[in-house]
Amino acid sequence: MRTAVRQLGAGLVGKDLSIQTFRAGLCEALQRGFSCSQASLWRFTGEPGNLVLRCVGMHSEARGSEEGRAELREHEFDVYFSELLKRGVYASSDVLSDPNLRGLVEPYFVPHGVRSLLDVAFQANGKAFGVLCIEQVNECRRWTPAEHALARQVAALISLSIARLPPDFEFHQR
Repeated sequence: MRTAVRQLGAGLVGKDLSIQTFRAGLCEALQRGFSCSQASLWRFTGEPGNLVLRCVGMHSEARGSEEGRAELREHEFDVYFSELLKRGVYASSDVLSDPNLRGLVEPYFVPHGVRSLLDVAFQANGKAFGVLCIEQVNECRRWTPAEHALARQVAALISLSIARLPPDFEFHQR
């Protein structure tokens, strides 16, 4: 999976891949590499205290690749944002019973069938940039220390690719 992520990043930086192809390929590599139900890529916008996380791509085992449409606003889900940004990783083996995720149950987890998640925030140029989201649908899953480490490594590779893009590159373009 790390090789696939490096190749995707090189393709984006070298302008051999569109941003849409990069995001779709990345999400598919994550979904397959973690053998999970679905994986998505989210982008931070706004300023601290008023951040928005917008899903910019998703790949699911059941539906394949699709553009993301969900948005999460920091003021609505402040505990989740705070914990994710403080720790860099947020893992939950059962999102429906996790007190820090209570606000996300009805608007996100239930409609999407999500039961477990492994989210990793990443930065670009010292600023919160995005989140890799690994999800298990319809069943609980305990994330291993090796999966935590792999998710952090992949996030670091993505950060390096983003840092190599021109300053005017619009990462969340459609």
